[in-house]
Amino acid sequence: MSPAFSSSRQAGAFALLLLLILLLPVLVGKSVLPSREEAYSSMGRDTIDFPNFHRQFFEEKGDIDIAIMSSSRMGCALDAPYIQEQLSEKLGRKAVVRAITWSWDGYDALYFIAQDLLQHRKVRMILFSDLSCDLGPGGSSDIAHHQTSYWFRFADNAEALAGLPLKSKASFYASAVLGMPRNLVGLLRSNLAAIPADPNKPAYNYSPTNYTPQTTTSPSDVLEYSEATKASFRFLNGQISPMQLAFVRKIGLLAQEHQTQLVFIHLPDFADRSEVLIEEKAYWPDAFQTKLPMVGIAPATLFAGMTDEDIRKLYVNPAHFSQNGQSYFTRIVTPSLIQIYEDQIKP
Repeated sequence: MSPAFSSSRQAGAFALLLLLILLLPVLVGKSVLPSREEAYSSMGRDTIDFPNFHRQFFEEKGDIDIAIMSSSRMGCALDAPYIQEQLSEKLGRKAVVRAITWSWDGYDALYFIAQDLLQHRKVRMILFSDLSCDLGPGGSSDIAHHQTSYWFRFADNAEALAGLPLKSKASFYASAVLGMPRNLVGLLRSNLAAIPADPNKPAYNYSPTNYTPQTTTSPSDVLEYSEATKASFRFLNGQISPMQLAFVRKIGLLAQEHQTQLVFIHLPDFADRSEVLIEEKAYWPDAFQTKLPMVGIAPATLFAGMTDEDIRKLYVNPAHFSQNGQSYFTRIVTPSLIQIYEDQIKP
């Protein structure tokens, strides 16, 4: 086999090139990088609808009443247009409810995406769910979200790495290296306009059949955690990785800085269908170190009187609601979400 390099000079030149590539995130300062707007507009619709993010962050103006921000589980669970319609009716004005969701869990994703949104728009309330569960194929809770290269740039975001374990910092830096070529190309030419979404393409929460559950479950069965309702909740004190916990606390501080109310909602998986309590990995107000309303409905109550076959019609897979499930779940929980908005948001 021929040697990789014909001379020591060639090998040295390659080593210098490799070192330069690895140092690019440090060498290329914020003033050189394209704007954050350019960064979002250069991304596609693969597993995250970045053109939608770009529109809501940079093109739309005005305050957002409720931003639904979490992984695809939340995107499949809540119908933002329905919540907007109901909130508008309650407030007597046009409410603004936006769904900003992405693939795979990780509180680091919520932090960086929320940071970009809050720098451009006032958001009164952010509604989210647990993001410490499913981190994707080969994912790990102590390394960066696997699509971090799209939104993390060392020159913009290095300060957010303070307090993280060394392994976590290294994973973010590696993401910045991977994202650098796309950012540098953005310096050479302007991005084209985003390609509109295909209205005929099925949503990821498609339903094989139309099904409306016939149950006695009502919005009054939805509970907000309090001294009066705490017996209906169970906190498992599950292990949260140091990196995820660090970002949980950063999110709490970010919300306080922008005077945005965080609200946590429990999302039931198919496997939880018989649970009589609302189970969560942690008591989230302590983790976020901020005032944090928590709302949910016990799965056994949500699916009361339904067979397993009926319940399966509400899911695309064990973790994601179908359109059937989204419609059912949204109509059950929306009155409580609106009540929390009215209780927490000052006019």
